Amino acid sequence: MRCGGGHVPELFSLTKDVNIYDIYASIMNDEKLESIENTSTFYTIEVTRRKEKKYQYSDEDIIKKYQQNFIEKGTYDPLIAMGMGGEYYYIARFNNLEDLKEFKDYVLLKVID
Repeated sequence: MRCGGGHVPELFSLTKDVNIYDIYASIMNDEKLESIENTSTFYTIEVTRRKEKKYQYSDEDIIKKYQQNFIEKGTYDPLIAMGMGGEYYYIARFNNLEDLKEFKDYVLLKVID
């Protein structure tokens, strides 16, 4: 059984450098959880795009510019795409909030007609 939440478990895992699935499995098996003494904190984001929009930067541009931070890209199943905010997604992790915001703005920058 997998914990719910779409990519949220992965985002939690990437943000705190823990394996949220191991924690979930322990809970589901009624195992005692040990205290997690992890002080690392990253800033993790999932940005979505819609296929009908024209964006300034291509997949290749995004991956090249953010290769040190890039985790994953993919497409949502059409049945859930509307609820997720777009058909395509990008996941990245950063050391600070400013770089995360720059990534979001870069990915979502649309072509001006």
